[in-house]
Amino acid sequence: MLEVRPPYSARRYRYALDWRAQPADARPRLLGLAVAEAVDASRIELTAVPESPAAAGPGALPAASRTDATAVWSVAVIGAQRSFTAAAGVELAGGGVVSSRWLSPHLRVAIDLLAEGDTVVVVSGAIRVVSISAAPRVVYRLGTRAHADLGVAARAGVVQMRGEAPPGSALVGDQQVRAWFGPAATLAVGLDLTPRVALDVDLELGVVAFGATARDAGQPAAVLGGRWTSLGLAATLAL
Repeated sequence: MLEVRPPYSARRYRYALDWRAQPADARPRLLGLAVAEAVDASRIELTAVPESPAAAGPGALPAASRTDATAVWSVAVIGAQRSFTAAAGVELAGGGVVSSRWLSPHLRVAIDLLAEGDTVVVVSGAIRVVSISAAPRVVYRLGTRAHADLGVAARAGVVQMRGEAPPGSALVGDQQVRAWFGPAATLAVGLDLTPRVALDVDLELGVVAFGATARDAGQPAAVLGGRWTSLGLAATLAL
């Protein structure tokens, strides 16, 4: 097999030469003719015919397989736990989905949708906390198969806090629905198991710009406030 690559050009010319079948004294002439033909082809701007996957030799990947690794869209399923640092800060746990669009091999935009909840036990009963939130983000990737993703995001959500009195109690539970919001930074490290499937560990650090507080006997008992830390595990499928 003879392959000729002209300098500073993406073109290449590949010829299958039956080297062993030629007489020894004819082999240099055969090689010279092949090179001369390639040089002439490059001068008149001829394009070499693409080789078939079989001609590239065993172990070569077909073009479609290389394209799969750079799919424009991907979707992930994620499970996460989120902790708030304010006094009486809640510990939310839940999961959701993340949709991403690749703008380049290293840059993408993404948005997630998460449902998370917590139950806080208080003197007069319990407070059920349910949060639905979404976070658009811009992410830059370092690495290829083993990779790290750095991003900036803004998380906005709605939280319901509902008080529940113990059975037989004369107390009546109350509920409130509040919006919460804050900017965040994200970090993920992961591994591509195949060109289309990856596993990632996600870390999100944020600050609550405005949040929500549920009280028991006049004191804060369940709070979305201060800073938050979220740790999650995601499985991603490239589409």
